[in-house]
Amino acid sequence: MQRITQGLEAFIATGQLHEFIEQHETTRNMFPLSRYRHSRIFDLTNSPFAPQTPFQNQDLWIDLPHPTKNAAALVE
Repeated sequence: MQRITQGLEAFIATGQLHEFIEQHETTRNMFPLSRYRHSRIFDLTNSPFAPQTPFQNQDLWIDLPHPTKNAAALVE
């Protein structure tokens, strides 16, 4: 398990994970994220994250663009 964790952490640290997500056929259509700048963004608070989820590690999360004044956004 430690080798898997180290491999994934290296994949993240080098930026390869983000590149993979941008190019993979399942997720590539959501990029570039800037096209969502004028979208309505809703915060779904019912997510089933485990207590040990590393929210503080920003390398693991995708930053959505900040909504404009005209977008009705519920963002924490």
